[in-house]
This record gives sequence, C-alpha cells and structure tokens, in this order.
Amino acid sequence: MSDSFKSLFEVFSQEASFKNVRDIVARQAVLDNFFSLFPGFAGHVTPVKLEKNVLTLAVDNSVMRSELKFHESEIIKKINDFARAERVTKIKFQA
Repeated sequence: MSDSFKSLFEVFSQEASFKNVRDIVARQAVLDNFFSLFPGFAGHVTPVKLEKNVLTLAVDNSVMRSELKFHESEIIKKINDFARAERVTKIKFQA
C-alpha cells in the first residue's frame, strides 16, 4: 500500500496535468533570477515578461538597448544555461 504514495515533488514534476504550472514556474524563475545573472543591468534594464520563449526587457535608453542587442545571443545562452533548458530564443527590447 505504501508503494502507491508519491511525494509532492514527484507529483508536481511528473504528472502531466501540472505541465502548465511547471512551465509558469520555470518562466518566473528566469525573471526572478535575472539580476543575479546580470547584476550590472540593475537600474538600466527591467525584465518584463517571458512568453513563448521571448524575453521582453524594458531598457532605459537607446544606447543600452543597442549594446544589449549586440550581445543578445550571449545573454540568451547564459539564461538557458542557468535554466538548463531552452527558455529564451529571442529578446524583445522596449523603451
């Protein structure tokens, strides 16, 4: 009888019905840890949302936006390495 019991972790990580919740948690983890990955961006960049693998960043000026666009592939790689999955495929910059 005890073989039928699962931990909450097992249920959350394995049950198909929790897939959407797992995806939401994973996306939020990227946003929550953004400044630990990129501490130099604080005060200039704000992570807005991550939907359909597109990370939207609010940038305070055009110079910073150009610099970030130039380094977009490096930023994406660092985020995906942190997440251990392909969470970001593109970055959208907004003023």
